[in-house]
Amino acid sequence: MTPKKILLVALTSAMMFLALFWLLGAVALPSYAAPATHGGERLSSTLPQAPESTTRYVAPTGSDSGNCTTVVSACLTVQYAIDQAAEGDEIHVAAGTYTGVHARDAITQVVYISKTVTLRGGYSTDFSAWDPAQYTTTLDAQGAGRVLYVTGNITPTVEGLHLTHGDAAGLGGTPWGHDAGGGVYVVTATAAISNCRIVNNTASRYGGGLYLLNSPATLTGNRISGNTASGSYGYGGGLSLYYSDATLTNNQVVSNTAGYNGGGLHLSYGAVTLTDNRISGNTASNRGGGLYLEGGPATLTNNRISGNTASGPYGYGGGLYLSQSDATLTGNQISGNTASYDGGGLYLSQSNATLTGNQISGNTASYDGGGLYLDQSDADLQNDIVADNMAGNGGGGLYVGGSSPVLRHLTLARNDGNNGIYVTRSSHAVLADTILVSHTVGIHVGSGSSANLQATLWGSDAWANGSDWSGAGDIVTGTINVQGDPGFVNPAAGDYHILPTSAAVDAGVDAGVTTDIDGDARPAAFGYDIGADEIPGPALQPAKKAARWLYSLGETVTYTIRVPNNGITTALGVRITDTLPTAQRPQSVAVSPPMTCTQDNSWGGAVVCGPTDIPTGAAVLITLTAQITTAFSGDAVIPMNNRLAVRGSNAVAATVLRIYLQNCHVRLNDDVTEYNTVQQAVDAASAGDLVQVAGVCAGVETRNGLSQTLYLSKTVTLRGGYSTDFSAWDPAQYTTTLDALGAGRVLYVTGDITPAVERLSLTNGDATGLGGGYWGNDAGGGVYVIAATAAISNCRIVGNTASGDFGYGGGLYLSHSVATLMGNRVISNTASDGGGLYLYQSAATLTDNQIGGNTAYNGGGGLYLYWSDDATLTNNTIVSNTAGNNGGGLYLLPSNATLTDNQVNGNTASHDGGGLYLSHGSATLTNNPLDPSDRGREHPTPPHP
Repeated sequence: MTPKKILLVALTSAMMFLALFWLLGAVALPSYAAPATHGGERLSSTLPQAPESTTRYVAPTGSDSGNCTTVVSACLTVQYAIDQAAEGDEIHVAAGTYTGVHARDAITQVVYISKTVTLRGGYSTDFSAWDPAQYTTTLDAQGAGRVLYVTGNITPTVEGLHLTHGDAAGLGGTPWGHDAGGGVYVVTATAAISNCRIVNNTASRYGGGLYLLNSPATLTGNRISGNTASGSYGYGGGLSLYYSDATLTNNQVVSNTAGYNGGGLHLSYGAVTLTDNRISGNTASNRGGGLYLEGGPATLTNNRISGNTASGPYGYGGGLYLSQSDATLTGNQISGNTASYDGGGLYLSQSNATLTGNQISGNTASYDGGGLYLDQSDADLQNDIVADNMAGNGGGGLYVGGSSPVLRHLTLARNDGNNGIYVTRSSHAVLADTILVSHTVGIHVGSGSSANLQATLWGSDAWANGSDWSGAGDIVTGTINVQGDPGFVNPAAGDYHILPTSAAVDAGVDAGVTTDIDGDARPAAFGYDIGADEIPGPALQPAKKAARWLYSLGETVTYTIRVPNNGITTALGVRITDTLPTAQRPQSVAVSPPMTCTQDNSWGGAVVCGPTDIPTGAAVLITLTAQITTAFSGDAVIPMNNRLAVRGSNAVAATVLRIYLQNCHVRLNDDVTEYNTVQQAVDAASAGDLVQVAGVCAGVETRNGLSQTLYLSKTVTLRGGYSTDFSAWDPAQYTTTLDALGAGRVLYVTGDITPAVERLSLTNGDATGLGGGYWGNDAGGGVYVIAATAAISNCRIVGNTASGDFGYGGGLYLSHSVATLMGNRVISNTASDGGGLYLYQSAATLTDNQIGGNTAYNGGGGLYLYWSDDATLTNNTIVSNTAGNNGGGLYLLPSNATLTDNQVNGNTASHDGGGLYLSHGSATLTNNPLDPSDRGREHPTPPHP
């Protein structure tokens, strides 16, 4: 399929999806803030303050007549009150049990809400007090339908109710017509549900307790228990969310059951946020006893996930199961969960999740991965505790299969199951600062897999492993291997913090982790502690920055240095030493608070300030200026490393800042005045001027929201090939390079102008995030020309990219431009379409260019011409380009271009047209030799862009 066909299919699918949303009335409104709630068994008894609105009353002794706006004229049913209500009204419901379902829009429920109202239960019978815990208000569907149905572009609030005995049988509710939402069903509404008890409801397929469809709802302080997704393919016993960016806070999801996946919760394709919830005692007959998460970037923070079960013959993920979800899990307690097969606590399948500061303990898997199981998941774990888990086969703590995780500052202890970590199936694990103690085998690496460990505490005596490692795979244990007591505070009670006597203290390496499991700063004292915990103390965390990251010869650079103490005790006798690179020398230094500083003014000299004491929470600020040398004749960008070292009597730290020096020289019209950047010179130029460039000019600047080395919007000649003193011009000897360093495009040309660009090497451009294509996608990694009559000649355009989704023109992208390209080398560029060059509605003339070694992941490895009828290609060499789809050398979509005397050979395409692919066009081809294996074919119909 051509890329344009792919896009057509995508657009068609998108239109169908939007149509579905329209039918459902999809909206995306901000969440309504619910009143403050308490997450325990007893709910808040504070009487909420009503907004300015009409209040309507409902009581068991009421009557469905009138408008229900006084206590004495209360309604009998909630539905009648809602029907009487206007937008913004409140419905107060007195204690009692309200039954009886009714049909609305062919759907049966106790209450149907399609307007923005507040429905609040928990009132005394005379409405003088509000306490849902004391005054139980129950909506009971008695198994005859749902309890609550919420729909539309509305922001209702539901609170203080007991919602029970709902049954979604025969009511449908999913986009596929399956029964969903036995207790509560919310579609397209921004509902706020708080302080409710949603219990003993059922749906055969999705969401026994609740089902949310396209609803950014807020659920706070609810108890969701005893609900069932009863079918053999039941998802989400407690609740099921589909494409719903909901927020769940301080809820209890307990003792729910799913016949298939997600005993407590099922979250599908939504950016869900779960904070401070308790998810416990739930059961799924297949995967995700507590929670089943698929396809969404969920955020789970400070939740307690315990005592859940994934049962059945292949139960995976007792606590959680993640499928294709790059979720973020922080500070969660995952304990006491059980899987009948793999992943007692947590199972990740094709999920590059980030786990930080979690405690995963006391979980059980009958086979592999007692604590965690990683399957094709390149997860990032840091500051996690994995302890006291059990697997019947391998990986009592962690099982790694077909994955390449990065594990930093983990504590793994006392996991039972042959080994603490099991690495297999072509996995490649990287571990740093790991406590790995008290296992039969610390880590096992199977054949074809590898593990690279740095700074590991293996334990000793009672905490020693039977063997530290085993297996036929590649194991690299690094230079720091500590045999000693981990010194845990109280492991019997699950407290794996370390004592000051621990062998882990100050024994680690800098793995890029700046805090520990409690948020304490790393490092404290004299180094990084191994494992999840850092002993608190003085924590010096120096930082240094420069005004820019790229400088030219002879400039002055200003550094700002900050040395804070983020620990809990005063850092004593601190000396701050900043050592400059040999290409710099100090000029001046200022420090706050005042202290003694000395400076060595030689090249590569140092500045030393102190000693001084830095109390906790305080910081030292230093401003340092340095001169950059003028004695540099290289033709590359060179790094300049600055080392900042901080040492006191009870703490030490260091950091390195790297900036770059370029040998860039720019003049105008042979004038001796030099500019530091090409952009400065062009900005100073007048129309018709000659901009002369020598050496290497690197980096990017931002202009009109776009990043590039040069933004060109005037008619000038930009010419390279000069010696750095401008005494000679010889492009063959003096290569002039504009290097974007991957931070943006190299050259952006725009406007009704006729510039000339000559004798330059344009490299390392990247159009990622810059847009510019006709669909707004990224375009023109090296050169981007729009609506300009540019002449680009004898340039080398190499190593640029526009390879994002539907990225166009890795080397060059021309849009509505009558450009001339002559004698250029366009090589080794990449894009989704048009690896070397992409023309869009551009009458360009290409003559004597070499276009080779470029790659298009889709079509047009060398060139892609789209609606460029007047393009002329003459005597070009188009060789060794590659396309992942069609048109290895060239792809013409419908472009009636003229091709004469071009050499097209050695190109490849995964599908059609290794050399040339023509689609719905009448191109004129004269004397263009094609290898027989390269020859393309005409496509019968034009794909849509």
